[in-house]
Amino acid sequence: MSVGAANYVIMVLCLVVGTLEVPLSPQHERQAGHRLATPVKCERGQSSLWTPCGDDLCCCLEPLADCSGQNLSYIPAFFEFSNISHLDFSYNSLQAIDKKTLENVTSFTNIALEKNSLAYVHPNSFQNFTALRALNLDLNHLNDSAGLFLALKVTTSLENLTVNGNKLDSLDFSHVAQLRNLRFLHIRNNTIGNVETKDVEVQDNLVHLGLSKNVLSMFPEFCADNNTPIFPNLRYLNLEWNKITSLDDMGCLPNLSTLILSGNAIYNTKTNFLQGLPSLRTLFYKTCTSRFVEGSAFNHSGLQHLDVSENLWFFDHIYGKGINLDVFKFMPNLQTINISWSVFHFANESEMHRVLSPLTHVKEFIMRGTGIESIPRIVMANFTNLTYLDVSDSEIPYLADNTFENLTNLRNLTLSYNFMTTFSERLLEPLLKGNQVITLDFSGNPFSCQCDLLWMIKNFQDQKAGSNFVFLNRDSYICTHPPTMVGVRLEDVSLSDQACIFNYNTYIAILLVSIFTVVITLLCALIYREWSERGL
Repeated sequence: MSVGAANYVIMVLCLVVGTLEVPLSPQHERQAGHRLATPVKCERGQSSLWTPCGDDLCCCLEPLADCSGQNLSYIPAFFEFSNISHLDFSYNSLQAIDKKTLENVTSFTNIALEKNSLAYVHPNSFQNFTALRALNLDLNHLNDSAGLFLALKVTTSLENLTVNGNKLDSLDFSHVAQLRNLRFLHIRNNTIGNVETKDVEVQDNLVHLGLSKNVLSMFPEFCADNNTPIFPNLRYLNLEWNKITSLDDMGCLPNLSTLILSGNAIYNTKTNFLQGLPSLRTLFYKTCTSRFVEGSAFNHSGLQHLDVSENLWFFDHIYGKGINLDVFKFMPNLQTINISWSVFHFANESEMHRVLSPLTHVKEFIMRGTGIESIPRIVMANFTNLTYLDVSDSEIPYLADNTFENLTNLRNLTLSYNFMTTFSERLLEPLLKGNQVITLDFSGNPFSCQCDLLWMIKNFQDQKAGSNFVFLNRDSYICTHPPTMVGVRLEDVSLSDQACIFNYNTYIAILLVSIFTVVITLLCALIYREWSERGL
């Protein structure tokens, strides 16, 4: 099999297995349209290994049958290919799945019916399936979750089900639990406003549940009637961009390690609200816009990664009356924190110290767009474990040479889109101990492309193997001074050592001559004055 054919098979197999939480891309739509133009030529990745199959309406390359984008209203048979087990039937025109719709593919393991016009699934449509493991029903018109799960109940081998972008308005965990081997369930971008949990049996296999972009108003109940976990092995839960306003009960999730709550309108973030999640390691809490955040809100001994960016929390005594400055206390194992687009512009050093001092052990610290005019002293002095620091999109005009003298573990530094015109070479000297490679992003600053910046220009233009610096976003390093250099990319600046040495020597010579002239003038004035007094 050629490389092109292999790559194409991998791409389509990913489609068949189902997307985890990713919406359809415009590129995919264009590719589907292209297949409409060449339905049976089977030119996939410039390979001749694809063979017409399925009534010459599809293209096969074991184990995949690709029938996508053909405007088909039925699924053909593939008798001539005994090893076909994956079907991509996306972008076609199925309107319903009746008892006979799938009769030609009952032995298949992976089926993608994405972007058809499905509005109905017959209760017996999957009764003869023996090995189905992954089913993709994204972007259809299904509105009956009870009927769907009833039909799928007989598929005892089903592990991955995606029903993103349909019209489901409710979900009953008792129906989900009947799919005993289901491990991944994604029902993103529907209109689910309620989750029922009555008469639910424990389902041990579900590990990944995606319910983002629905209209849930409260955190779903995950406890069965006897207060035992419905999904005791659930590890990933995505509830972002719902309408959840409070988080009063988050129990019965003993193994949950990743929780995504971003985009909900949670009015009050209460103290210790994570204590019912003993295995939590990663929390996304972006754009929740809480008006009130209590002290020690994120208190959790096991939490390692926290993203509270884009909340516009004001950490100061003027505007931040509802935000307790002790919000980040008691997270001893935290490794990564993102507090970007919070507001520190009005905070004094004492307030910044109080907010950030519980975080001195973190390794990755991201505070983009916070309005700071200098890196907080607590960060420079005490964040000694940092390997990654991002203070981009701020208002920093200058950094002293000793800014990073305590941050010797730093390997990734982002200072992009600040107000800095030049960077001293001595600024980065503490980071070069041990001859480590440092990744830098200084893009978007208003560079003054003169001799003070020569060291950076040389390193920027000479990115050879073994260089200590790797510059990111290279096209966004633009000169804004002197006038003759405005708009010139750093890549194109012509500035030599000789010119800068000459300029420096000239400067020294002029300075010395000026000093000598001033001294001689003063001496002459004194001598003249003395002679004048004697003459008198």
